[in-house]
Amino acid sequence: MFTLFVSGAILIVIFSAIAGIHFFWAAGGTWGISAALPARAPAGADTRSDQSSAKRDRLLFSPGRLTTVAVASVFLAGATGCAALLGVPELRRWQWGLLSPTVGAYAGAILFLLRAIGEFQYVGITKRIRGTDFAWWDDRLFTPLCFLISGCLYLFATALTAIE
Repeated sequence: MFTLFVSGAILIVIFSAIAGIHFFWAAGGTWGISAALPARAPAGADTRSDQSSAKRDRLLFSPGRLTTVAVASVFLAGATGCAALLGVPELRRWQWGLLSPTVGAYAGAILFLLRAIGEFQYVGITKRIRGTDFAWWDDRLFTPLCFLISGCLYLFATALTAIE
């Protein structure tokens, strides 16, 4: 039970914070947004360097408000789901076909682990493009956070399985 509550509390805090930042961006806020989106390295830049030039970074994509609200809503649902599972023990036994809270937590753990590993170009520990603001923050915050979330989701799912 201790593992369930500790991992669940960590997930609630992290998911709520991420949702809040995304809602802030969707409302028009700009703080931190340039560092949160992957970018191509500036032409002629050393892609292995940690030196970045934010003014010349070219974003890979520019999400709209609807997309940003959707991402925020998914994280808010994750925080709400964890809170509900901690507060209402009957929900832990809910199942709809193959779907259950445990399956969802294991799936989330796999997804965040894959995000932390990356796609060998712009994100994760396998990225090659390093000369951007995003790459700097990805190395120091985003990728470690994805590993933490993955681990907490795995522990959460394992603890749910143990008490079912």
